[in-house]
Amino acid sequence: MSPGDRVFPGAPIALIKPPVDGVAEAIRSATALGWSRSSANDIEFAIRQLVEVAVRALSPGVNDPHTAISVVDRLGAALCDLAPLRLPSGIVLHEGKPSLVMPAVDYDALVDVMFHMIRQSGSGSTAVLIRVLDVLTAVVSCERQPKRVATLQRHADLVMGDACRSVANPDDLGDVRKRYRGFVAMKLSGPAGYLEAMASEQKACPSSQPHDPTAISGEI
Repeated sequence: MSPGDRVFPGAPIALIKPPVDGVAEAIRSATALGWSRSSANDIEFAIRQLVEVAVRALSPGVNDPHTAISVVDRLGAALCDLAPLRLPSGIVLHEGKPSLVMPAVDYDALVDVMFHMIRQSGSGSTAVLIRVLDVLTAVVSCERQPKRVATLQRHADLVMGDACRSVANPDDLGDVRKRYRGFVAMKLSGPAGYLEAMASEQKACPSSQPHDPTAISGEI
């Protein structure tokens, strides 16, 4: 069992192999149960609470993308704080040998919890998709572990895929593509490469012409 898991009456919470006298009672004594989940030792629960705020904000009845964007920013800041740290493996050693193995949250699962539901709920909001890509870009700028970088790339790909399916306006889709290319540039070349890529995007973008609503083209 891991922190936050539901414990059902009579269900096993641990496997002891080989059986050792007194270990079962020691495990029961060291297990704290409560009627509801708490974020004290359950990082996934704390993240889900934030994500729930974002998902509700993106519901048609509320339609508040700014709140969702604020949540995405907080999640990104948490991942940047996590960049130099190692997540617990869940393995406790005794005299160099594993004596206790517990379920542990890995980086891949953590990022899934952070962004899957927000991306799915915000797939029709260009602003939310762009912000998710901006946050992933910021996180990949400070992350050095290849497996974590691969996780961030996977989520950037998911955002881009949803945008291609859901964003109908070509200009909006172009903005999402630009942010995606910025993410890739940051991953491959760091801040210098990112700035160069964004400068190239700016030069490649033609200057917009003011639209005259009175102008009529074509034949009547």
